[in-house]
Amino acid sequence: MGPVRAVWAVDNRTALIRAIPAGINTHVENRLGSADANPYLLAAVNVAAGLDGLAKQLDPGVPGEGNMFEDKRFAYLSTTLIEGVEAYADDRVLVDARGTDFSRIYTGVLRNDWKRFIEHVTDWEIREYREIL
Repeated sequence: MGPVRAVWAVDNRTALIRAIPAGINTHVENRLGSADANPYLLAAVNVAAGLDGLAKQLDPGVPGEGNMFEDKRFAYLSTTLIEGVEAYADDRVLVDARGTDFSRIYTGVLRNDWKRFIEHVTDWEIREYREIL
């Protein structure tokens, strides 16, 4: 199961940042990336966000507890390509870190990909609705 909310928590797989207490082997998991993410861009935005948090001395807040599907204190993570693109485009820290020209071109390409995706008629749709068309 992947993360669903923008929150950190102790040993909770539905949180974005998962702290695993294990004595000397205690570690933190950043569960943001997915198999389809560009690993270089993912690393770059993680570093940019981390540096911004350090520079501003941001407090990570209280940890999430329990079922993150139900805990409405924290924002949901993007679940579609277009939600992720718009979240990136609205984040001045990330856009500035990657550069405005790169970010404009990158989000433009991804918006075009999304447009083409939602306009595509799948084989299932053709089989399912052929009779009524």
